[in-house]
Amino acid sequence: PADRPYGELKKILAKNFHITKEEGLFPTFPLISALTFIIPGKVVWMHKLYNALFGWMTSVCFLNLTIGRPKK
Repeated sequence: PADRPYGELKKILAKNFHITKEEGLFPTFPLISALTFIIPGKVVWMHKLYNALFGWMTSVCFLNLTIGRPKK
């Protein structure tokens, strides 16, 4: 957990780890995020769709999952 841009965290991790997988969770688009907050039950389908379409774009995601193995 950190409060840094993902690109900066990735550079820090890459010093000691071989990054094997990256995946974004919860892409943040202001309008969709607002609708999710206001009427969550009506936009769940939209949330699932944009997660599927834009999860690979880690730079636009609120949360990211990074998997790696230590460098030897």
